[in-house]
Amino acid sequence: MKDPLYHPLFKDMMNDVVDAGSCCQCGSCVLVCPHNIIEYVDGYPKQTAKKSADFDYCGISEGIGCDVCASACPRLWPREIHLRDAEFRGSRPYEGIFGVYRNILWPAPSGRISRSAPRTAES
Repeated sequence: MKDPLYHPLFKDMMNDVVDAGSCCQCGSCVLVCPHNIIEYVDGYPKQTAKKSADFDYCGISEGIGCDVCASACPRLWPREIHLRDAEFRGSRPYEGIFGVYRNILWPAPSGRISRSAPRTAES
């Protein structure tokens, strides 16, 4: 697990999000970049400040360490799995395809809402 004080870098965003194909095309990174390093090209963020540089190169990031774009990216740390672990702290009564739940509620024949008892290893 990463250090809780870790902040993502421009390289992280370009490699782990854009190049990996998990970019949600929200445009947050382009909007917040104070140095106009990245622009929206064909629906994805692209480093356009230095054409001859690698796609994941940002001179500002590697120099003074700006990385505002990566901090604004919703696809970088912390992700849902890290937030889930922080919230539930190992206590996960119900975990399924749609996530983790504290309780499962359903209507009882009387019309009232019933809560199921937490499952145990035996059930």
